[in-house]
Order: sequence, then C-alpha cells, then structure tokens
Amino acid sequence: MRIIDSETVKSVLYPGMEIKNYKELCSLLDEKQKTGEAKQIQLGNWQLYFSYRKQGHKFIIEEIFDIPKEKVDGRAQGNHSLFTKDIADNILRAICSGVAEKTNAGTKWIKIVGLANDNYGARKDIPELRSCDTLKPTLNDFYYYGAGAAVKSYLQSAFNYFEKNNLASVSREYIGISRFNEEELEELEMKYDEESDAVIPLTGQELIELYKEKGYSAIEELKEKYFMSFEEYLFRQPFNEDSADLTIKQYSEEEYLKLKKDVADKYKLDLKTIKGREKLFIGMLCQEKLRTLYEAITVVPNRDNVPSSYCSITKKEYEEYQKTLNHKIYEHLSLMTEKRYEKNYEKWQQSIQEELSHMKLKIGTPKPHMTKAYRDGYLFAESVNLQNRMKVMDALIKI
Repeated sequence: MRIIDSETVKSVLYPGMEIKNYKELCSLLDEKQKTGEAKQIQLGNWQLYFSYRKQGHKFIIEEIFDIPKEKVDGRAQGNHSLFTKDIADNILRAICSGVAEKTNAGTKWIKIVGLANDNYGARKDIPELRSCDTLKPTLNDFYYYGAGAAVKSYLQSAFNYFEKNNLASVSREYIGISRFNEEELEELEMKYDEESDAVIPLTGQELIELYKEKGYSAIEELKEKYFMSFEEYLFRQPFNEDSADLTIKQYSEEEYLKLKKDVADKYKLDLKTIKGREKLFIGMLCQEKLRTLYEAITVVPNRDNVPSSYCSITKKEYEEYQKTLNHKIYEHLSLMTEKRYEKNYEKWQQSIQEELSHMKLKIGTPKPHMTKAYRDGYLFAESVNLQNRMKVMDALIKI
C-alpha cells in the first residue's frame, strides 16, 4: 500500500473542503483510482490522515490530523504488530536523545531497542549454553526455537510503522568488508596453486585403508584440504581484525538481491532451510572475497512528528525503556517456546504411534526406534528438551 506524505495532505486539503467525487480526491492526493477491495483499503488508509463524510458522491473533509493515526491491525494476538509501537518508540528515543547512531546493522538495532542482549548474534562461546549438550552457542541455532526469526520480524514491523505514519524514513545498504587487500590476494593465490600442485591424490585402496583406520571424517578432511576451490580456501584463512588494509564494498538492495539469487542458483540452495541460508551466506562471502557482509539500516526521524520529550532522555532513563520492552518480549517468547515444544513433542509421538500401528501388522510389536519418524528427526523434539530451550531464551534474550 502506498504511503501518503502527511505534509502533502495538509497542503491540498482543509477542514470543510468539498470535493466533487472520488476521482477528484485521487487527483489531489496523487493517488491511483482503485476498485473493489483495493479501493476500500485505500479509503481506510486515507482516514489515518484525515476524516471525511460522504454526501452522495461528494467528499466533505472534516479534520486533518497533525500526526497520522496508527493503523489498527486486527489479526490474532501474537503477530508481528504486537510490540511494534514500543519498538518504534525506543528507536526514536535512542536516536533523538543521542543514545544511538542513526545507522546500525540489524542485529545492533535489535540490541539497542531491548529485543535481545549482547549474546544475540555472537559467534563466540556463550557460557550459559555450555551445559546444553545438543546446542551449539551460535545465533543460527536459535532459529530452531523461533525467537531469532521473531525479533527480526518485530524490528521490521517497527520500520514499516515509521514510514506508514510519517515518523521516520528508513533506508538500507549492504556493507561487505573484504578479508584481504590485492597484494595479499595475489600471495594467497600463489600459495594455493603451489599447495594444489603438490597434492598427490590417494588411490582407491589408500582411501579404503584410511576409512578403516580413521573413519569417514578423515576422508572429508582430505577433500576439504585438497579439493576446495580458491574461494573456499580464502574463506578458511585467518584474518587480522585490526588490519588497516581491509576494504569495504557497498551494495544497493537491488545488487544485494541479485547477488543472493546468483549464489543460490549456482549452488541450487534451498533457502527455506537453515542449512540452505547458512550456505548461501558463506557462498556470498566466498564469491565476493569478503570476511563479512551485513545490512546497514539508517533511520532518520521526522522530528516534527516525534514527541519533543524523546530528545531529552538520559542514558539511564533509556535503559529503563530497554528493560521494560525486554521483559515483555521475554515473557511472550518464553510462552511461545513452551507451546512450540509441546506441539512438536506431541507431533513426534503421534507420528511414531501411527507407524508402530502399521508395523505391528507385519512384524509383531516393534520398538519406537525402528520407526521412520524416530530416525528422521522427530527425536529433536525430545533431545533438545524444554529446559535447554529456556536456557537459550535466558542466554540470548534476557537483559
């Protein structure tokens, strides 16, 4: 739905103004004429900016709103609009008071507003998760529990809210930080060529002996070491975090989306899966010879529509706003995590029982571990137990 500029509305309409018909009102607002349901949505959107009454075909303007009204979302509670205004307010408070810069990576915005703590997005060991045997302490694992994806959706809803209500403009660009300068790239390419030429492939019999002695993992290590592409080789090289030689690439949203599509098509990746998305990200870094690639989101408040009190908030006061929102988010996501676990566990048990019933007719009374449901991953609902899931909530969300 097209966003109307509040100032445009104020410049072309005034209370008591009579407009001949719908066509003329569209022309004044520079809006396309619509029909059916699309027209009803458009009329509802206009009423966020001004009120009117109908007299036959005529529109009579009653009031022009100084600040556009918030669009009411009537969907079931638990959707992405649940915390939208709280998040939007925290972003405006942070920028206007100087607590945060107007440009940040998405993950940093999540931390700034209070949606998660500093562990969120960290590629490092998280002490609180060491006792979770079936978890690796990285952000990607958190997607299994829905919360990682949820907080991103909440943040995006807040950005949409800004533009719909003329509170701020939101722009994006994608920043790629190169791993190496040109001289380093040339040196590494020469080293890669030398190592590749020196490799003597193992014979079939030698591979069999290696498999018997050290297992399949040893063969995989060989493949990784000797048969990787130069891009993969680069991706595995250590880099100096403090190097002054690292360069920055900038991509527009169109360029970034094209890069994603090209890499996904090249490797035939299933982006509906976590593994597919991880491979896509690594593939993009390899192809562009980058060490990291992130989305930089810039929020520029429309200060005419932002409460003046937001500009005088102290850092200590802002921390209270963070904690208040964080508590609401934590309680909601904890409840959703419990419900999701119960649903998955019930589905797993049901699938096993169905297969046991079918198998019983053929082989007597089988054991649960003999079923396809058990083998194919429903066990995840039990092995990653609720206690571990709640530990993840504590480690990554709670401030």
